[in-house]
Amino acid sequence: MTTPTQPADEFACSRALDALAGLLDAEGVARALRLAHGMRDAGARARTLAVLARAVPSHDRPVIFEEALAAARSIGDPWRRVRALTPIGMRLRGEGRAAIAGEILEAALRVEGDWLRGRALSLLANIADGEIRRKGLAAALALGAPSERASALCAYAGDLPAQEVERLMAQAEKTGDEWLRQTLLTSLAGRLTPAEIEGALGMARRQPGALRALTLAELARAIPMRGPELLEEALASARTLDRPFDRAETLTALGSSAAAGAREAALAEAHAAARRVSDASMRAMLLVGLLGLLQEPAKGEALAEAVAAARNIGDPILQAESLSGLVTHIAEGERGAVIEEVFRVFEDRA
Repeated sequence: MTTPTQPADEFACSRALDALAGLLDAEGVARALRLAHGMRDAGARARTLAVLARAVPSHDRPVIFEEALAAARSIGDPWRRVRALTPIGMRLRGEGRAAIAGEILEAALRVEGDWLRGRALSLLANIADGEIRRKGLAAALALGAPSERASALCAYAGDLPAQEVERLMAQAEKTGDEWLRQTLLTSLAGRLTPAEIEGALGMARRQPGALRALTLAELARAIPMRGPELLEEALASARTLDRPFDRAETLTALGSSAAAGAREAALAEAHAAARRVSDASMRAMLLVGLLGLLQEPAKGEALAEAVAAARNIGDPILQAESLSGLVTHIAEGERGAVIEEVFRVFEDRA
């Protein structure tokens, strides 16, 4: 007896198929499309069809995109419609992309509440250009709640007038929301004057734990002359983190930007910290994040550890999703068996 699929399971299936799409043969694509067409949640169905469009022959893609659009357009709730339309728009170009951006803007303006409307406008910024982008920015500027307005404007950082950047930096200084402060500092880093950069560094150094390290690293990218110094400071901050998960995640993020010697040391420390994370799903996630950065033999060790961690996850949906993220790193001759594991989990619940 199978368990009825829930919307959360369908979105997990969508994420898993996204990871597999570029590796599927014709039979695998057909199985994936059957799963997509059987999804009860229109948003999950739209997203899954959009990600599978790259796996079908080019002459079939317009049909798949039309099916995805039909699913997204059937959603009455404007916020959920924005979420369904965005992955479709991100996979289109030219006039098709602009048309979807227009639909997303129309839906975003109908979303009630500044929090969700701000999130919708942030998603719009990922694909909108020209007049639609200008209208999205105007709608973000019109949001009444200060935190929601600031968060949405971060997505339009490159389009903001200088006085708005100055206003947002003043808000970053005053806010008690540490996550919002980090978002503001990292989003606006490339727009800051020398005086504002000094203020941003002061705020970054007052951030707690991982936020301090990650904010300093982002500012390092925005200030090339001081980049190495600030990145070393960020790495030193990351090494003080007590929780293995935080230390592994932060050192991985920083290691990708470090110079060769520092990079190898940071990634080795991240790997060691990841091994200490007791939760199998979190450990697998951290190890997957390292696989694209490590060199052999450490990469092979991390892959074996990630596969073992994924197979130790008790929830079959989480296990399948975790395994899907590993497939591109698994030897070609062994991929088929893992792909089959992933398919069986979701087909059993279809």
